[in-house]
Amino acid sequence: MERLSYMIDEAVQRKDWVPVSVCRGGPKISHMFFADDIILVAKTRTKCANSIKSILDQFCSASGLKISLNKSKVFYAPKTRTEIQQEMTCILAIGSTRHLGKYLGVNVLHSRNTCANYRELVDKVQNRLSSWKAKNLNLAARATLIQSVTSALPTYAMHTNWIPNKVCNHLDKLNRAFLWGSNEGARKVHLVGWDKVIRDKAHGGLGIRESRRANIAMLAKTGWHERLVTWRLPPQGLQAMMSEELEFTNST
Repeated sequence: MERLSYMIDEAVQRKDWVPVSVCRGGPKISHMFFADDIILVAKTRTKCANSIKSILDQFCSASGLKISLNKSKVFYAPKTRTEIQQEMTCILAIGSTRHLGKYLGVNVLHSRNTCANYRELVDKVQNRLSSWKAKNLNLAARATLIQSVTSALPTYAMHTNWIPNKVCNHLDKLNRAFLWGSNEGARKVHLVGWDKVIRDKAHGGLGIRESRRANIAMLAKTGWHERLVTWRLPPQGLQAMMSEELEFTNST
């Protein structure tokens, strides 16, 4: 895969492959690798399509790997003309799609960052909590399950998206209810305030992560990694990528 990345970078340098900016003032992306999955990003131009086709053919010939065309799809910008889409599809021999699906439970593309995008995530946490019998577990066991399981389920989504406040509050509500043994039939008394529960153990809390703070920390970690390692972005490029709620100083 490193060789493929190098070939793509060479094509970008020759301007045979024109990458796309993720946002105004943001970095330009030509490709992203996810384990065995690849996302290629380029302008809808014949030259770019020919370059993509040529590079993939060369890489497959040299490596012995083969692309599954049936599982591959091309996503076009909404305003792309039909004749251009048909021309690109003919060159690449890959069909088009209006939705790239999900990766690790998160939509690859979405028009707006709404609560509906995370309904599946909330349901997954709720179903996991419902499968455990809170009344048969003591407080320490329930706290451990929250820390090790339910707090870990949204990790990937929190690393890549600004989770809406309503969703974060709902996740915390589910964890609170399970911690104190509440269920749909009966609501138990919360003996300690949530602000104390989420404190570090060294400060008298249980060390349970608050969803909003965890989301901010994970986004900051992802942004800093991209800033230093992947793209070596200038500070203003990093700011352009992140949510308006997050403020990053213009310093290295």
